[in-house]
Amino acid sequence: MKPRLPTVVGALMVTMVVVVGVVLWPRGHEPVMAEPQGTTLLEAMPQSPHRQWEVRSVELFGDSAAPDSLRIEAGGNGVILLAGAFRGDLRSGRTAIDAATGRTLWRKPHVDSSEGCAISGGGRLACVGLDRVDGETVGRVDFIDLRTGELQQTRTVRRTGWPSIHAAGERFVVAFDGTENISIPTEVDLRTKGGVILYRTSSPDRRGSLVVFSPTGREAWSVDPPVNHLDVRGSLTSQLIAADGKDSGFSLYRADTGKLVYESHDADESYVLFHGGFAVSPPESSPGALTVYDTNGEVVSELRPFRLSDIGNTVLAQSRDTTMIPVRLVGTTDRGVVSVNDGSFEPFSPGFGFVDVIGGRYLVSYEIMAAEMRRGMVWEVNDVETGTRTRTVASTSARELTGFDGERLVVDGDPDPNRLPSIPQLTAIDIGSGRLAWRLPPTEHGSRWVQIGPRLYLVGAGMLARYK
Repeated sequence: MKPRLPTVVGALMVTMVVVVGVVLWPRGHEPVMAEPQGTTLLEAMPQSPHRQWEVRSVELFGDSAAPDSLRIEAGGNGVILLAGAFRGDLRSGRTAIDAATGRTLWRKPHVDSSEGCAISGGGRLACVGLDRVDGETVGRVDFIDLRTGELQQTRTVRRTGWPSIHAAGERFVVAFDGTENISIPTEVDLRTKGGVILYRTSSPDRRGSLVVFSPTGREAWSVDPPVNHLDVRGSLTSQLIAADGKDSGFSLYRADTGKLVYESHDADESYVLFHGGFAVSPPESSPGALTVYDTNGEVVSELRPFRLSDIGNTVLAQSRDTTMIPVRLVGTTDRGVVSVNDGSFEPFSPGFGFVDVIGGRYLVSYEIMAAEMRRGMVWEVNDVETGTRTRTVASTSARELTGFDGERLVVDGDPDPNRLPSIPQLTAIDIGSGRLAWRLPPTEHGSRWVQIGPRLYLVGAGMLARYK
């Protein structure tokens, strides 16, 4: 999580951060992807990919841009929204590029103090920030044409706290965390002697609010969830919105009406959302079953003897056909997936854990290998359409699966698992033969590989490049 910028005055426990640097980022989350990374098949990569194009922060935002700061803020509908910082300025710039060609779509970037942006399933862009109206700090939601950058409308939201924005189907969910007495980044004078106080907080318990906007920018509904239920999770295909309280339980709402369909205050309960409903797993010590619900919160079935696998609260809404959810057999370490339709169980090999469902068809799991001081990963791919299972060994210390194209696993890590410090590089393993398909040489220090839609990108210091 990035630093919070203006001053928040608290009356209880206080934390203070003083920053005297000249490049400052607004508070925000990881990139808000219209399709979560890794849930779609990577475009076919039988050979080592090559750099097709790159964009840099100075080219996008001008000479005053911080040359080493560029980040992906949102992606979807064939567009990537990029944000960059400026030297000595708390504002940031945003512009959109074509995800395939890298061509800049907007005539000029937006420069403001927005807190974050999201792209909806309908291809609309919305950004949130703070404004001052009649001396009061309020939320601001800007609806922007994704292809042209034209500001279409602005909504003022009189709610308290730092805002964040999320896409849920064609709708937008704006969460306000309830923090009081906050100011606006543009009101902070960076010339303040001795530095700038960026953040103060009081109580760890927050009672905020959720405000949902329709595809046309109309406020559809709002709710004040239970204390700390403010970590929003949604997807393009799920009809539900989750407000996760981390250690305080969670609340689930219908995205169209705001109807509360499930509420939990038990930190040991967990959930998973999927197209057509959700499932809730009781605590390990409970005799209850893994229960499947429809989108109205009505019980559909009880699945025994299962618990949700150790993936935390999440969304499995990659495909409208996804009906398999990751589970663990009660009292064992055996894992697999179970159908929410008929309760059929597809086990993984012993010791394997769940990683992801890709393309609504491939179930990718892994096992960490540690033998004779050699570290590595053993990957397994289950094709639920054909029932075939493949195993392959990637002799790498990689802990992240970058992508899968249906034939090759693409992982990021050092090919020498004993080298410290490691030198990460991209490796493709053919799942049929288990052999190395190709390997890219190490990239720039501090860069990382990401998949957006079916495409592969490298994000570095002030740079984004597409590889194909």
